[in-house]
Amino acid sequence: MKICFSLLVLIFSLNAFSSFTYPIRSCDDFRLLKKYPNDKFLLVSDLSCYDLKLQDVQIPSFRGNLDGQNYNLNLGIDITDFDERALYLIGRLKKDSTIKNLKLSVRYYSNEEVSFYEQTPFISENNGLISNVHVSSDLSIENRNSDSTYSAGFVITNLEEGIINECTTIFADNNSSNVYGFAVYNYGIINNSIVHTLLIDRGDKTLLEASGFVGSNFAFINKSRVDQANILIPNNAIISGFSNFNQGSIRNSDARTRLKLNAANSIKDLIQIGGFITLNVGDVEYSSSYMNIDFQKDNNDRLLYFGPFFGNKSSISETNGYMWTLP
Repeated sequence: MKICFSLLVLIFSLNAFSSFTYPIRSCDDFRLLKKYPNDKFLLVSDLSCYDLKLQDVQIPSFRGNLDGQNYNLNLGIDITDFDERALYLIGRLKKDSTIKNLKLSVRYYSNEEVSFYEQTPFISENNGLISNVHVSSDLSIENRNSDSTYSAGFVITNLEEGIINECTTIFADNNSSNVYGFAVYNYGIINNSIVHTLLIDRGDKTLLEASGFVGSNFAFINKSRVDQANILIPNNAIISGFSNFNQGSIRNSDARTRLKLNAANSIKDLIQIGGFITLNVGDVEYSSSYMNIDFQKDNNDRLLYFGPFFGNKSSISETNGYMWTLP
């Protein structure tokens, strides 16, 4: 009987310890997320940390829970001397983990030339639940050499069990050759999420692909939209208002995009444009696109696919596309 009682006391103690929540009141408290990635955290006030080193705060895998309580978390992160190939705040959000109710602003900076294969201000791979999180970031980092990178304003890949609900982003990136407003790949669920603003201006550097919301969708996106995407096209490129490729299902979504050709450059190859989707082999329902394209007349014959809604289409239902071309 004494042994059973002792075991009950031990189990109760362990449960009580595992339910402890770390309050985040300071920048030192914020660094605890990297030290204890399996625990619970609670942001208790607005917090600004502008002297962080990426190697001190980047979390390869997070299995815990973070509740921002709708407070602002403003981060300035020095990526000088960081020699990894991926730029992110959290590498993977694990299954059964949650990040919610957070207003996140991230600024990366460097004192020397750095290069990344992929970058995002927030999460590289999500397999958990992200809800009511708002991310603002400009990845147009000076002293960057990054002409072969993928970039997204919220997450690189939303995995099969990943759920993103009621999240938004404001995003700019002038240094990446493949840029997407919200995610590069979606294999999970994205619901009721918004790209408020996407700004891309590569100048005379190569832009291969750009999309207002997602690069490739293989699963489900619902009630999501792109409020404003401004893209300056310097060369041959694949551009879409919402998704470059869809093999899944997109419903009740819309995109508003403005494209402008960089007149200083000579376009030698074809441009592929879809007001909403460039290539679709999936299902799209109750969605719309509004695209304004500023091309000179002598560049109009350079368009390979040029459609108000689809560059190439498969299954559609109740969709509308509007496109204006300015001479």
